[in-house]
Amino acid sequence: MNDLTLLNSDLDLDLTLLDDEAFTADLVAFAEKLEQQWHELLAEQSTLLALL
Repeated sequence: MNDLTLLNSDLDLDLTLLDDEAFTADLVAFAEKLEQQWHELLAEQSTLLALL
């Protein structure tokens, strides 16, 4: 996906679960999605720069 629409939907983590393993798992999953989107954006940027 080339946009950050998933970013907003993933931000609805329940902050009442700060000490809960489920919160940690959600946070890790969010970080992995964010990293994937970052790499996709870098790849898209490289492609666009190559076209200049």
